[in-house]
Amino acid sequence: AQSAAQSRTAFGSRKIGIGSGARREEILEATGSISVRASELPEAAFGVADASDVCRLSDDYWISHHLTAAGVALAHLRECVYDFVRSQWPLSCGKMEAIAEIEKIGALSSRGLSADGTVHEDGGDWRAQLQRYEHCQTMLHEDGGAGKRKRRRRSSWG
Repeated sequence: AQSAAQSRTAFGSRKIGIGSGARREEILEATGSISVRASELPEAAFGVADASDVCRLSDDYWISHHLTAAGVALAHLRECVYDFVRSQWPLSCGKMEAIAEIEKIGALSSRGLSADGTVHEDGGDWRAQLQRYEHCQTMLHEDGGAGKRKRRRRSSWG
């Protein structure tokens, strides 16, 4: 996909929208990974490591936000979509191999979000993940793009 791209583009297996009105944004969810030329990844994307928990655990949103802000288009790889019913990738994605160290890591979507923005280790699902994306979005807009707020707690999973 990268070799055929006519412009600066990041590709991913899932593309979704979050927010509404003026805050509507498209993001790539890295169910597997995204493809972007290293030279097109803005320095701001690396700030996720120092972001508040709600943004750090919304890395798909964070990276997509900063790619878009840097003028990189986001595109959906329609021929490479994970089949959640069969729990497998289609052959069109290429050879996929399990990595034991990564399989042990719990999904970020399993983290919940309290009303005050505190992230906790249980009770989350895809809806909680979308909530975190929108909460991080608000923080980025309020903080002028930094998304850095004092972390409320440090946990063993991050």
